[in-house]
Amino acid sequence: MNRINLSELTEDEFKARIASGQTMKLGDINAALALLHVDGSNLVELGIDTREECGAIHIESADFRLLCSALVLHIHALSATYKHRHG
Repeated sequence: MNRINLSELTEDEFKARIASGQTMKLGDINAALALLHVDGSNLVELGIDTREECGAIHIESADFRLLCSALVLHIHALSATYKHRHG
């Protein structure tokens, strides 16, 4: 599957993806993550392409699985670091 980089789309292409439900807003992402919470800078740090429209941060809906995988890897790295420091 080819990933779509929202930042590379024209304004019309981006708005068409929003209108057709092919993006997720930050609020939708956090609702889906339940106990976890991310913000726009977290998404960028995790390597997730974002784009803002009318004050809302969007990602490609198809990238939600990639986001979950990136969070798992990040949490695993934190766990290993903590275990190393605290035995």
